[in-house]
Amino acid sequence: MYYTAATQDQLIVVSVLIVNYFSFALTVRAIRSVLSDLPSAQIIVVENSDDAVEAMSLLAILPRGVKLIVAQSNLGFGRACNLALNYSHGEWIFLLNPDAIVLPGCLEKLIETLQCHPHAGAVSPVAQWDQAATFLLPPGQMQSPTWEWMLSLGERVPPIGRRLSKSFRKWALQCLYAANPVSQRMLSGGHMLLSRQAINESGGLFDPSFFMYYEDTDLCRRLLAAGFQLLIDPRARVVHEWRNDPGKNRFVPDSRRRYLEKHFPHTWFTDRCRLKLEQSWPTRPINQNLLNLGACASPPSFELPADQNGDWLLELSLNPLFIPAAYSKDSAPPSISPHVGALLGPGQYWARVTSSSEKERLFTWKIPNHLS
Repeated sequence: MYYTAATQDQLIVVSVLIVNYFSFALTVRAIRSVLSDLPSAQIIVVENSDDAVEAMSLLAILPRGVKLIVAQSNLGFGRACNLALNYSHGEWIFLLNPDAIVLPGCLEKLIETLQCHPHAGAVSPVAQWDQAATFLLPPGQMQSPTWEWMLSLGERVPPIGRRLSKSFRKWALQCLYAANPVSQRMLSGGHMLLSRQAINESGGLFDPSFFMYYEDTDLCRRLLAAGFQLLIDPRARVVHEWRNDPGKNRFVPDSRRRYLEKHFPHTWFTDRCRLKLEQSWPTRPINQNLLNLGACASPPSFELPADQNGDWLLELSLNPLFIPAAYSKDSAPPSISPHVGALLGPGQYWARVTSSSEKERLFTWKIPNHLS
């Protein structure tokens, strides 16, 4: 088997690509988790900060054998991954964010899944938001003009919103808690294993015209068009400490425009109509049982009626439809752990608590900039 320490003469089966951007300590943590899980992995890091101090800090603590490529400027996520791919030798390519760590057995299970599913081109693990797995992050959602229209209507027509929200929740939980790999339409580029064959036959890894965001959506659409299956494997886990950083959202509009022009070039009129609808038609909550908690310096607690004690599901989202949402199952009073709470940046948040009897309670609150 290939899950032993590699020598120069051994075949490199997995190449791990990591892009560092002012996060050298997290990058090294991610690398160590990979080496602990699969010592034979080839690891390639692109230092993408365009900062000499960051590059020297990273170089000083990189584990032995890790290849470091210092980009001459900030290439963006996709182009940096493409650069790392040029130096890779593995049959399998694993994309990993610096703020993620692989848990024991993750890479072995992902490789096994692709080997057992010859038509699959890529597979992702289930992502925990924290080490304790108090929350699971949602599966990816394939973006399209039709999906955007459905979400816009759902935010303004409560019966449509409730139906969309419950359908998405049912699908997401089936994916996250399944016993075996589940077919998907979209995978996150932050923790994805691909076969080199699938990359080559779908037109390459990332389209370099996407600086940040939508590059993984474009990749997944190309993989599907080339006839490859996408999977999520709940038996494999990573911890992805995703942080809500509104500052990064400035890249979304341009990337979205490029994505729509590439894959849906004739939908500009319907897109303009949708934007006019959003500007003229106010949003409405999907459930009138909504408690607005106002501005909060820290994650609130969720007070429930006595008859809702017992098993419950807590959903946490930036979207009033809870599409997407992070999910927490427990039998204790629902709450947000301090570790997850520290990852919540400025923004409006929604929480939904659903009891075993299907009773729901919705909460919303805002974390202002000066409190983050």
